[in-house]
Amino acid sequence: MKRARSKLAFLAIFASLAALALAAVACSSAEPEAPPTATPVDVSGIISQVMAAQQPGVTTEDVAMAIQDALAQQQGLTSSDVANEIAKALSARPGVTSEDVASAIASALDARPGVTTQDVANEIAAALSAQPGVTEGQVAEAIAAALAERPGVTEDQVAAIVAQAMEAQQAQIVAAVVTQVPAMQAPTAAPVHMQEGGTVKVVGHAGGFTFVDPHATGLIMTGFVGRQVYEQLFTRDGEFNVKPQLVEEWSTNSDSTVWTFKLREGKTFHNGDPLRVEDVIESIKRNAVLSSISRSYYRGFSGKEATGDVRADIGHMFDEVDDTTLTVTLDKPSSYILTIMAQIDPYMPSVMHEDIWQHPAGGKGDEAIKTAIGTGPFKFDEWVPGTGIFLSRNDDFLARDEPYDFLSGKLEVLIDKQEVRVIPDQASRAAALRTGEVHFLDDFKLDVAKTLEGVPDIQIQRVGRMNMGTMNWNQWIEPFDNPKVRQAVAIALPIDRTMAAAIGDAEWWQQCAFYIHCGTKWSDAAQGYGDQYQSISGDVDRAKAIVEAEGVAGQHVRVIAVDSTFIPEAALVVAETLEKIGFTSEILAVDTAASTAMQRSTEPTDYEMSMGWSNFFNGVDPLGPHTNSYVKSNFVSYWQDPGGKAQEIRTKFAEELDFAKQVELVKQYDELYWEEWPRNVAMFSNPRAYRTDVLEGVGNWLYPLVYGVSVKQ
Repeated sequence: MKRARSKLAFLAIFASLAALALAAVACSSAEPEAPPTATPVDVSGIISQVMAAQQPGVTTEDVAMAIQDALAQQQGLTSSDVANEIAKALSARPGVTSEDVASAIASALDARPGVTTQDVANEIAAALSAQPGVTEGQVAEAIAAALAERPGVTEDQVAAIVAQAMEAQQAQIVAAVVTQVPAMQAPTAAPVHMQEGGTVKVVGHAGGFTFVDPHATGLIMTGFVGRQVYEQLFTRDGEFNVKPQLVEEWSTNSDSTVWTFKLREGKTFHNGDPLRVEDVIESIKRNAVLSSISRSYYRGFSGKEATGDVRADIGHMFDEVDDTTLTVTLDKPSSYILTIMAQIDPYMPSVMHEDIWQHPAGGKGDEAIKTAIGTGPFKFDEWVPGTGIFLSRNDDFLARDEPYDFLSGKLEVLIDKQEVRVIPDQASRAAALRTGEVHFLDDFKLDVAKTLEGVPDIQIQRVGRMNMGTMNWNQWIEPFDNPKVRQAVAIALPIDRTMAAAIGDAEWWQQCAFYIHCGTKWSDAAQGYGDQYQSISGDVDRAKAIVEAEGVAGQHVRVIAVDSTFIPEAALVVAETLEKIGFTSEILAVDTAASTAMQRSTEPTDYEMSMGWSNFFNGVDPLGPHTNSYVKSNFVSYWQDPGGKAQEIRTKFAEELDFAKQVELVKQYDELYWEEWPRNVAMFSNPRAYRTDVLEGVGNWLYPLVYGVSVKQ
């Protein structure tokens, strides 16, 4: 089945290349003359003698090797000569397929000194393309089949080699046509008319959609809904400054304890209902139930002891003044409230319609919300599990007047529809972009990105802000209910080997021993404590001593790993490290839905660790200690701050106005993080790509956005 999927992917990849070749040949009105033979040897005579000497029943490989042996005795023959003659000879034999010919050429060329795997692929492509009736798809499939069983060559590497071989072959065809028809003029390019309309097809995070409720999750794919279907009171511009979105005016009293917000008039939900103050208040309260960031802030300034009912704990803080005005009252001064309201990832404080906000917070399975009703520039049409979500332009959207900048200002939608597709397999994602099946590709692996380099009409972007690779611990069961054992794994893990395996090129990743991303004002001022728990090469001996001292040596550790950037390869190094320090290990390869369910379970006993990555901590805004959203998160197996120390630091930070004192609190939080929950591995960048022949106006933002993007007609 895996081979079948691979073949389909290869066929899809090269369909567009075939069209390119046909278009190039069609430019010529004259038949190009056959190039003169460069080989002075009577190759045809040699081949005839070899073929005549073969006994009935010999294999194609036997014939190929006989031809290779005969030609090897001649001077001046190239690998191309060998490949072409084998192709001609074997193609004439009844029942011989293109894959048989490719395999025979590979066997023969492997016997020639200095011939690389890419050389073999290139020669197969050229030789088979010259045979009558062989299609581009058959050539690509044949090369893939010939290389598939080579030791040490992965499926992704095969895809890259085949792609390069086919592109080289098409380049030769086009060059031959241009050279042999000197009078041919390049066709005049048709003018491109930019206009409204069209559909943009985006492939997001490989994990797909588990939720479409941005209050309930920080999953990256759900962000497509939160940032485009919904709006917030405040958002961020390209430099991550706080900017108003649903708010027209705002003010505070003299000691910053009472905040007043006036909503924009005329805003309506997608079903036509007007935006009400009640919708804003109830959406904020619902978000606080699910978001550890919002919950921590509002509880910290509520003046009440926390109970199990978050809505009751914070409900008295909100008042409806009139149809467009609300106030939020804090029990002590804080200007941090705007920062909390402008959180753009994770668990976004989206303002929802009553049909959504009255839905039970954090519903799972059949109870989970299946739709979205907001005030944003896109309407939510449908969610098809396993396929994606389908959005359409909100023609009644009331945009702001300020210039567009990232998620702020005038969010202009020129397209009619947006499809956010789910394609889990990395090679298939790249193939879909190559063939034009999709137009915009987010979150794919660096080795796959290299197969797209130099491909016409595809632009590769490097996302400016780095993500953070993470290890996550199940605190409820042994051995990671013990913080010292959690520390031991962080101490032992070799950052260099982990990132080389997971990401590759060193310019795409960076070590960072800090609880959020490095390169922020907080890391620059407070970083350093984590150095004793993390090193570039790891310290196995020190970690092994801790494991033995804590009496957990020999225990079995199951590591969850979904198929996404960073995770599978990093999990292999983690598993190897666990073995070195005294554990046995097992990797649980599951999909995103299963991983989420396992980690949200109220009785998480079927795993000990999970691998992940996040852009939550990437310096999007100066959230300080609040940025670490996994403290007391909905992933109940994660650290729940049993002593309340994290909550205490967060609240003090949010009310502190002096930067030097804030830095001291950040240092305290960093120390607490590394002692209790040392999860960060290293930072890395993701590639992103889109088709320049389809899309115009694509920016390089933290997220794949289509505001101001046009479809070329």
